[in-house]
Amino acid sequence: MEATVGNSEPGDARPSRRAVVIGLLVLFVAAAVAINVYTFTSQTAGDRDPFIYAQVGKDVLAGKRLYSETWIDKPPLGLLMYAVPQLFVPRSYKAIVVFGAVILVAQGVLFACAFRRSLAAAAAAALFVMFYPLELGTFTWPSTEHFANLFVTGNLVIALAITRARTFSTMQCLAAGALAIAAFHVRQNTVLCGLLPVLAVCLSDRSWRERWRAGCLMIAGGLIVWAMIVVAMAIVGDLPGYWWIMFVHPRIFASLGSAAELLDLARYFAGTSLALFWVIFALLAAERRYLPLVAGSAFIGPVGCLLTFHDHPHYLVNALPYVALLIGLGTQRLAKLGPGFPWFSVAAIGISLLPSVSGRLRIVAAEPTYLPFVQIAAEVDRVAPENGTLWVCGPQPSEAIQFISRLPSANVFCWIFQMRAPWKELLPKPWDEIAKEYSQHPPDVIVVHHGIEQQAHTAAGPVKEDEYLQLLRALLVEQHYTRAAESEGYSILLRTN
Repeated sequence: MEATVGNSEPGDARPSRRAVVIGLLVLFVAAAVAINVYTFTSQTAGDRDPFIYAQVGKDVLAGKRLYSETWIDKPPLGLLMYAVPQLFVPRSYKAIVVFGAVILVAQGVLFACAFRRSLAAAAAAALFVMFYPLELGTFTWPSTEHFANLFVTGNLVIALAITRARTFSTMQCLAAGALAIAAFHVRQNTVLCGLLPVLAVCLSDRSWRERWRAGCLMIAGGLIVWAMIVVAMAIVGDLPGYWWIMFVHPRIFASLGSAAELLDLARYFAGTSLALFWVIFALLAAERRYLPLVAGSAFIGPVGCLLTFHDHPHYLVNALPYVALLIGLGTQRLAKLGPGFPWFSVAAIGISLLPSVSGRLRIVAAEPTYLPFVQIAAEVDRVAPENGTLWVCGPQPSEAIQFISRLPSANVFCWIFQMRAPWKELLPKPWDEIAKEYSQHPPDVIVVHHGIEQQAHTAAGPVKEDEYLQLLRALLVEQHYTRAAESEGYSILLRTN
């Protein structure tokens, strides 16, 4: 199959060289602003997730086997977002945030290239996908959702190119399958992005024999990437653990959710500006030529976010590339009303995002909540033995202490939220085995928040406690810990026997 993909629109004039230069300059400035904005937000620690994933990334880089010696409740490729930056700047949250910002910028560049014949459409789609994460209100960390979106964006761009050209190439088909499997190995629900290239191929002008061949090529591309991941897991991870995470964990996680939570997330989505962009630009983009692509994007984007049956708002992040595609197509179509109309779309997006961006920056400037954890970790490293292990007991996001410290975690399962309902149901080991491992190999250092320490010293009452409190009390009774230091409302306890 020869490549015959084109991106020109009927009746569209090729942009002048000056316009292209201006467009590139605008994109460069927007990318620089995005990276700096997200870098500044690294002063805020708002959630435990990035520090847990970053700690596991630190463990794997130190030689621990994924899913057997260190554990994460995510597919293996999601770990790259937190491990790759530490190759260059170990134990740096800012480096991870910058890497996450670069991933967002890369998505903006892909959309800008896809809509390069219409500079307004390129700018609108790029600005949206780079800055809208700040609008959701839950983006205080670089998440695996954003990393998965990089592969989703690639597949949307391929589907758009096939739809425009009404034909496809061998490389496009191989890449579509590869990107879908890569997305699956970051977040399983994002594998649905592979449906849009399939749809575009089915509606192309090629013969059915060639379309079947294209489907086989997509499967081949996916299998090649899958085989590479399995080989990598055999080297750095545990294959049974990999299988459990990929195919058992999602079913257990979904069973802990409910239809009520799904409806709550749907209602939350309906009340966001994301839903407004989704509806308006889907209607604008719904011209005959792109109608199947628009309908597929408008359906798959939100539905893919609901598959987990949990009402976590940041799951809506996985709808952003689909909405960005609708924005690009809708803005492009506005050109039929006149050359200035597409820029109204760019202005509307910029104006709608400005309050959230500026508001987020003011919050970060007023409350740099990450910095106290840096001080605690520095104190831990000062008093801890050279080859010691660490366990942190505190409210989220005290997990940052474990990540920042040079000490490795004391156990494969070292986060106290995993030791309480319902999250303990998601662990691949029974709680009794985990508690036994702690008693056999107790942490050399325990960092405990004063409130939790007080609870641990209080005799257990008739009400059932969270397992981490029982474990902490048992360790303090059975082992001999001395108070080595106090820092920022936390006690640093050092095991002396």
